[in-house]
Amino acid sequence: MTAKTVLAAAFFCTLLAGCNPNSETDANEPNEAIMRKSFVDSCAASAHQASNGSVSKAQAAELCGCGYDKVSAEYSDRTAWRQAFAEYNSNPASAKNKAFEERLVKAVESCIE
Repeated sequence: MTAKTVLAAAFFCTLLAGCNPNSETDANEPNEAIMRKSFVDSCAASAHQASNGSVSKAQAAELCGCGYDKVSAEYSDRTAWRQAFAEYNSNPASAKNKAFEERLVKAVESCIE
């Protein structure tokens, strides 16, 4: 199994499990730094485990962070990004969120190339 396959699979599993983007700094706005850290930590741990250690946690964290940052950068409206990410985590099976998921997986894959 290649690193690209392992990371894409781990990324997908992380998304399905959710990454607790609900840590809040006020009543309505999730903190993006906490959201990102939670996602990257979970994605990296999943990738490391799925690769049976062939992908280090540091390598996986770099790639997971890269993918997260690429998709996040597509949103000039930060509130829209936080909402899209939180919505995905609350209902990943919806058709709208499948497209979001595909963008996230492709972003992680593009970071490996």
